[in-house]
Amino acid sequence: MKKEIIAILTLLLCQGCIQLGSDTQPTRYYLLEPLAEPVVATGSEPLNIKLGPIEFPGYLDRLQIITRGADNAIITAPLDRWAEPLSENFQRTLQENLHRRLGNAEIQLAPWNLNSKPGYQILLTINRFDATLGKQLNVDIRWDIISLSTNGKKTRGHFLSQTEIGKNYGEMVKQLSSALANFSHELAANL
Repeated sequence: MKKEIIAILTLLLCQGCIQLGSDTQPTRYYLLEPLAEPVVATGSEPLNIKLGPIEFPGYLDRLQIITRGADNAIITAPLDRWAEPLSENFQRTLQENLHRRLGNAEIQLAPWNLNSKPGYQILLTINRFDATLGKQLNVDIRWDIISLSTNGKKTRGHFLSQTEIGKNYGEMVKQLSSALANFSHELAANL
């Protein structure tokens, strides 16, 4: 009986020691946010916009938030994640931003209905959409706007945003949202 009591006390003591360790950190989830401004009301005929395809880098195709380290190393955040695939969140946020900037635009995501009215197609290549925490945010997007009603006339551009950034993921996501808002302004101005 004495051995059983010692064994039970030892188990209780071990359990207490295990729980004395540090608390596990909760995983934090983030989403890009669309512009806060209200939708611009226009009385003109709606623009028909086909958004896509959008080429997104494979290294960003994960739920962990990606940053860059020394020597251009890719770092995955241990506890900070996107709440959904970044490419989907990016596309939906850009769609909402364009809608707010252009008012009554009809914006379809690829693949779109082939029977829709001619308008514009926006093609995007995302080269960078990341940061080096404590240093710099990097957004690099090449874009083409193709007029589907004037025999494929193209407008091309290159959006770059490099800003200083703090050392936390929340600030990084806010600044990525801000850069995406600025990019949306540039696209809207070219439509």
